[in-house]
Amino acid sequence: MPDFFFDLGTIHELFHLWLFNGHRESQRIWLEEIFCNLAAFAYIQTDRPEWVGGLKVLADYQIANDNALHQYRSLETFEENRMKIVMEAPQNYDWYQFRFIQAASQLYDEAGVEVMKKLWDFLGEYQGKLSEEELKNKLASEVHPYFKVLMEAW
Repeated sequence: MPDFFFDLGTIHELFHLWLFNGHRESQRIWLEEIFCNLAAFAYIQTDRPEWVGGLKVLADYQIANDNALHQYRSLETFEENRMKIVMEAPQNYDWYQFRFIQAASQLYDEAGVEVMKKLWDFLGEYQGKLSEEELKNKLASEVHPYFKVLMEAW
């Protein structure tokens, strides 16, 4: 199990390439991150179910125990400043990633691999950038209602 997180990170990054090669519009970088985490969950649920708990526990633990006052906290800020956050505030980037993992976990637990398939189709259908309101409503109605909750509560 020592390569557990390396393997999951590799799977996650390969799905970024899959999105690119599949000519999917990312709509938002945070949505692409959630998609790649959904793909990681789909993989571990089918091929490495013993890893599921580790991924969930780490994200839940980090979220529950991170008391730092991070400068960046909104989805919009992540969208506009992702590389700045990566370079200048890596702990803040982790703060986002653990929340993306937790969101993917909830989506996968509620809808299984079908939610990933619906998100794949969604990103293929909407090639032009949607407004925040359009994105929220279309994700909620066409992919999963949790997206509305996620976007409103973030």
